[in-house]
Amino acid sequence: MVGSKATGKVKNAGQPSLSERFRGAREIFGEVWKQAMGKAGFILITFIVVMSIYAIVTMPPNFVNIWSFNIKYWEDNPAVAPPAWVSLFGEPVAPHMVKEFKEPVESSVFLRPVEYYGVKLMGYVQRYQLNYVLNDPAFPKDVLVRFVEVKAGNVTGRA
Repeated sequence: MVGSKATGKVKNAGQPSLSERFRGAREIFGEVWKQAMGKAGFILITFIVVMSIYAIVTMPPNFVNIWSFNIKYWEDNPAVAPPAWVSLFGEPVAPHMVKEFKEPVESSVFLRPVEYYGVKLMGYVQRYQLNYVLNDPAFPKDVLVRFVEVKAGNVTGRA
């Protein structure tokens, strides 16, 4: 350590100061900033870092578990259907809709194969009906049908 009696400052002998340590980085940054693509790249990297910090601060702590491991969270979303935020970019998207059917419209028992809308059926058949009115500028991209707690309908024809 070398000291000056007049100023009382202590300077580390043989070690560069902090500004001297970053001189190389400043020179590199200056050269990159002179180029238009360098400016664009630096702005892009800065944007990505800022967005990463924003995501860390605003996302819930269990976000990773919800995103990748929680099947219940995603089971009502068809795999091919685009998310609702795609409409922010001008792409028309059909609204997300979940329809629960409490009971079938019709229940039947077929002991022999019967053709029903071009499909040969045999056994216990329940028919559900969904009426979808297209008021939006886009058709649905994917339809997900899930049956939960299906109760048998009246198959005898008697009430």
